[in-house]
Amino acid sequence: MVDEEKRRKIIKALNHDFRKKILENVATGKVTYTELLKTTGVESGYLAYHLRNMGELLDKSEDGYTLTPLGLEAYSMLHGRVEAP
Repeated sequence: MVDEEKRRKIIKALNHDFRKKILENVATGKVTYTELLKTTGVESGYLAYHLRNMGELLDKSEDGYTLTPLGLEAYSMLHGRVEAP
């Protein structure tokens, strides 16, 4: 993936405070949809919408969500650890 495309996907995903909250939750380890509902306290449809908008940052399996390599990069960026171009 071209760096510019990666940046665009990360910026889109992190362009909302709630998606940042999801990223923080998933960064702690594998998290189920139900756990995300409980920790965020939002409606199911709202959570589903934002999970879809996070696209390639999350990997969904039968037992929960984890961060993809792009998600790990986004998490690093969120915490100020960005590599120079």
